[in-house]
Amino acid sequence: MRKAKVITALALTTVMLVVMAGLAAAANVHITDDPIINPLDGTTVTNTTTVTYNIDYNSHGSPHTRYISVETSNSNLYARIIGNGVDTGWTNNARVGGTYTATSPNDYTFTLSVKGTEGGQVTVYDNAGNSFSFSAGWDFAACTRRVEIPEFATIAIPVATILGLVLFYNHRKRREE
Repeated sequence: MRKAKVITALALTTVMLVVMAGLAAAANVHITDDPIINPLDGTTVTNTTTVTYNIDYNSHGSPHTRYISVETSNSNLYARIIGNGVDTGWTNNARVGGTYTATSPNDYTFTLSVKGTEGGQVTVYDNAGNSFSFSAGWDFAACTRRVEIPEFATIAIPVATILGLVLFYNHRKRREE
């Protein structure tokens, strides 16, 4: 029985490795923060890094034109991509993007900025070509992250700590006098 479990585990591992090797040929988009924490006051901008990597230079040549775009799931949540000659400007649930030139063997880093008054999701897309395309032939990749409000404890604990220190030192100062 144990031998059967080991053989099953090895077979699943082999299948996963084959699938991952097949996925490695396509471009990937990665947003570093997960989730993106934003105070959602409408003015504060949260910046995070977006990296496009494993670009398919064999199919598209070097250099070739790529299109990076961004959209949100909420009309009260705004996002913007800046870097490598691209500045999408602020957008909400309408996808906007820009082109950049990819040269082998480089990966490309962009800054994703988020602001708004409500949570939701931000999706960054990257594909070969001059415009957005879901087509796999266009070397398409996407990454989605949640945008959340900081939890109460994330704000309350530091505030309580600072207030406690102020009161402690104030009490200590009065005692010395």
